[in-house]
Parts: sequence; structure tokens; C-alpha cells
Amino acid sequence: MTRMEIIERKEAKAAGLQHYFTGRPCKRGHVDRRITSKGICVACTRERSARPDQAEWKKQHYQRNRSVIRQRQAEYRTRNAESLKVARQAFCRANPEIVFQWKRSDRMRRRDKIRESKKRYVEKNRERVRAAKRAYYEANADRAREDSRRAYERNKAHLIRLAKEWQKRNPEKRARIQRANLARRRQAMATSAVPFTAADLDAIFKLQRGRCGYCRVKLGKSGWHADHIVALTRGGSNARSNIQVLCRTCNLSKGAKD
Repeated sequence: MTRMEIIERKEAKAAGLQHYFTGRPCKRGHVDRRITSKGICVACTRERSARPDQAEWKKQHYQRNRSVIRQRQAEYRTRNAESLKVARQAFCRANPEIVFQWKRSDRMRRRDKIRESKKRYVEKNRERVRAAKRAYYEANADRAREDSRRAYERNKAHLIRLAKEWQKRNPEKRARIQRANLARRRQAMATSAVPFTAADLDAIFKLQRGRCGYCRVKLGKSGWHADHIVALTRGGSNARSNIQVLCRTCNLSKGAKD
């Protein structure tokens, strides 16, 4: 062990040192460094921290002195904002996996609170949220479709169950929506100037090189679906220019979305 230099507390304070060493044992018999600000032996501090009741004592101490401790912490963060920021960034770069696990566990711990917060925000800013979603979809249509398809595949059973439960709870609303969609579809088909034909489907299939228009999977000779790019219920036409061929999975997950 390296021999420590003898220095008294008064000299350590004058020199701005955090610790000092007198070479004399403390009241518990430890010959170790002492903390300059408190005069406490470092070995005694370690022993006290290792005691089983120390955690409970710290908790009670924090509860008794919460306002003072928080104020000191805030003052420390204010004084050392830049150095703390640099230290956090360096730690995050050096330990990405640890940071990821921390964030994940924090989200799991607060997930109910996060959900409630999001729900309140959406209820308070419904039009703003809809506008943001619409703008994102228009700017990233292909990505949004792919994300929707993947999300549906991951949660297919759950989404089907939710849809069936909603239909049971709202039979009249479901019937109105079905009648309105059917009426719009019939109107679009009736007003379409040149409806597509079987020959048009063959030509579109060849133009897409026999692949799904969304996921690009190879299609067989049968089992694929003819899909309206812009749904009839949203004002699309029944003309060849509004038709594409999709695999069954993509077409069913797309529904009446553009």
C-alpha cells in the first residue's frame, strides 16, 4: 500500500483538497483518510453505507429533508449544466445497450401513465392530431402502407377481436356504414366511363411483372386480388387506370384506405 502524506484538516481546506490524512486512528480504530468537509473517516463511511438498515435510514432522511435536497440538486445541476451534458452524452455513446434498457424499463414502468397522457392529449387536440396524421400519410404514403400492413400482421388476431367486439356493441352504426359504402361503390361503378375488363387485368398483371403492388411478393396464376388504388367509397373510379393487383394479405389489410 502506498504511504499517504500526513496533512491536517486545516491545511487540506486551505489547499482545496477533498480528503486529508493525519495518521491517527479514528474513534473506531480506523487509520484511513478523512473527508475534509465533515472530518469523518472514509472507512467509517463505508461501514455505515453497508449496514442493512442504511437504505431505510436514507429513505427517511430524504423524506424529512426533501425540499432542501431537491434545492441543492437543482443548484448543482444549474452550476454544472455543461459538464453534466457532456458526461451524459459520453456515457450514452459508450453504453448504448445500457441506455436502451434503461429507457425501455422506464417506459414499461410508466406505460399506464404514458397511455393516459397520450389519450388526454388526443382528446384535447383531436383536429390537430388528425391533420398531422393526414400530412404524414400524404408525404409518406408507401411507408405508411407498409407500416400498417406489418402492424396488422403482428396484431391480426387482436385487431379482429376488437373489430368484432365493436360490431357487436354498435350494430346500427355498422349497418349505416355498410349501406353508405355500398351506395358509394355502386355509384362509382355506375358513373365510371370505361370499367376495367379481364384483358385489362391481364395487362396490369404483366405490367407489374406478376408481383404484388405493395409488398412485391411473387403472385401465382390465381389467388391474387384486383384492387382499386383509390377506393370506390372514397371517390375512386372503376377504370383501368385506378386498378392494381395485390396479394390477398395486402388487399385485405388495406381495406377501403387509399
